[in-house]
Amino acid sequence: MRDTGIHGRVTSDADMRRAIHDVFEYAKAFNTVVDGLGQFKPFGDLRGFKGRGVNLDKKTTRLILKGIGLKVS
Repeated sequence: MRDTGIHGRVTSDADMRRAIHDVFEYAKAFNTVVDGLGQFKPFGDLRGFKGRGVNLDKKTTRLILKGIGLKVS
Protein backbone atom coordinates (compact mmCIF):
# COMPACT_ATOMS: atom_id res chain seq x y z
CA MET A 1 0.00 0.00 0.00
CA ARG A 2 2.86 2.39 0.71
CA ASP A 3 4.06 2.15 -2.87
CA THR A 4 0.60 2.71 -4.33
CA GLY A 5 -1.61 4.81 -2.05
CA ILE A 6 1.07 6.97 -0.44
CA HIS A 7 2.93 7.71 -3.66
CA GLY A 8 -0.20 8.61 -5.59
CA ARG A 9 -0.48 5.54 -7.77
CA VAL A 10 -3.87 4.10 -8.56
CA THR A 11 -5.22 1.75 -5.91
CA SER A 12 -8.62 0.19 -5.38
CA ASP A 13 -11.01 1.34 -2.67
CA ALA A 14 -10.96 -2.18 -1.25
CA ASP A 15 -7.15 -2.13 -0.93
CA MET A 16 -7.26 1.30 0.71
CA ARG A 17 -9.92 0.16 3.21
CA ARG A 18 -7.86 -2.93 4.01
CA ALA A 19 -4.75 -0.82 4.59
CA ILE A 20 -6.62 1.50 6.97
CA HIS A 21 -8.01 -1.52 8.82
CA ASP A 22 -4.52 -3.04 9.07
CA VAL A 23 -3.10 0.21 10.49
CA PHE A 24 -5.73 0.26 13.24
CA GLU A 25 -5.13 -3.40 14.05
CA TYR A 26 -1.38 -2.72 14.28
CA ALA A 27 -1.99 0.31 16.54
CA LYS A 28 -4.20 -1.75 18.88
CA ALA A 29 -1.61 -4.54 19.07
CA PHE A 30 1.24 -2.06 19.61
CA ASN A 31 -0.76 -0.35 22.37
CA THR A 32 -1.17 -3.71 24.10
CA VAL A 33 2.54 -4.53 23.96
CA VAL A 34 3.73 -1.10 25.10
CA ASP A 35 1.06 -0.91 27.83
CA GLY A 36 2.29 -4.26 29.15
CA LEU A 37 5.90 -3.08 29.22
CA GLY A 38 5.63 0.59 30.11
CA GLN A 39 2.06 1.11 31.37
CA PHE A 40 1.06 3.61 28.69
CA LYS A 41 -0.61 3.47 25.29
CA PRO A 42 1.25 5.45 22.61
CA PHE A 43 -1.84 5.56 20.37
CA GLY A 44 -4.19 6.43 23.24
CA ASP A 45 -7.67 4.96 23.01
CA LEU A 46 -7.76 5.35 19.18
CA ARG A 47 -10.71 7.74 19.22
CA GLY A 48 -10.68 10.78 16.98
CA PHE A 49 -10.05 14.28 18.28
CA LYS A 50 -12.71 16.86 17.62
CA GLY A 51 -11.82 19.65 20.01
CA ARG A 52 -14.21 22.52 20.61
CA GLY A 53 -15.25 22.99 17.00
CA VAL A 54 -18.74 22.27 15.76
CA ASN A 55 -19.48 19.39 13.41
CA LEU A 56 -20.00 20.22 9.75
CA ASP A 57 -23.35 19.44 8.22
CA LYS A 58 -23.66 16.33 6.06
CA LYS A 59 -23.66 18.22 2.74
CA THR A 60 -20.45 20.09 3.56
CA THR A 61 -18.75 16.92 4.77
CA ARG A 62 -19.64 15.15 1.51
CA LEU A 63 -18.20 18.03 -0.55
CA ILE A 64 -14.95 17.93 1.44
CA LEU A 65 -14.62 14.17 1.01
CA LYS A 66 -15.24 14.50 -2.74
CA GLY A 67 -12.73 17.35 -2.88
CA ILE A 68 -9.96 15.18 -1.47
CA GLY A 69 -10.73 12.51 -4.03
CA LEU A 70 -12.78 9.99 -2.07
CA LYS A 71 -15.75 8.30 -3.72
CA VAL A 72 -18.89 9.30 -1.85
CA SER A 73 -22.13 7.43 -2.43
